[in-house]
Amino acid sequence: MRKQGDGWDVTLCRGCTTHDCRFGLPMETGFVDRFVDVVQKTGWSEFVLEQVGSGVSVHKRIRFAIAGCANGCSRPQIVDFGLLRAVLPNVEPDACTGCGFCTGACPEGSVSMEPAHGTGVCVPLIDRDQCLLCGRCSAACPEGAMRMTATGWRVVVGGRLGRLPVLARELPGLYDDDAVLQLVDALVRLFMQHWKPGLRLGVLLEELGFENVVSACSL
Repeated sequence: MRKQGDGWDVTLCRGCTTHDCRFGLPMETGFVDRFVDVVQKTGWSEFVLEQVGSGVSVHKRIRFAIAGCANGCSRPQIVDFGLLRAVLPNVEPDACTGCGFCTGACPEGSVSMEPAHGTGVCVPLIDRDQCLLCGRCSAACPEGAMRMTATGWRVVVGGRLGRLPVLARELPGLYDDDAVLQLVDALVRLFMQHWKPGLRLGVLLEELGFENVVSACSL
């Protein structure tokens, strides 16, 4: 599904629309509408129409994508600004029986069973560098020992296709709804300040420096 206006479009996966995807993670009802409202209130549509006239071509649009889980079916890695719904897992050793179901549930192999200190009982150990925060380990745990301690969004920015394709770069951390909306507002306004024909957000990140853009957006 796609929502669009003059100079922008938002691609959505099934988990964000019909909410019947088996991998989709819970999200606030109305978040997508809030996201679109923020994009519209930046004034980007009016700005780009003033610059290029009527009929904004697809190459001049800012592209957004929102995915309900780490599978990223809406392809957030190849658009200007992408979101992936995420949950942060943590182990409760006292509740764990050592069944190992969580290790088999993780597609990335991010969970291993290791002896707990001083007990000899094996409990899950999460490799944070590999974990995509998808929540499947928690769903597989029959004891509730793999608990989700935070829910939010992974944010990726600067992706593009074309002659020189580049995958979006992920910002560190997990963002709540309000932080995401603040971020998209700041990035669109920054893009408007530096806009020129043919510019994409990923190119702007390269020109200004990724860390400088992060700092400018007060992240």
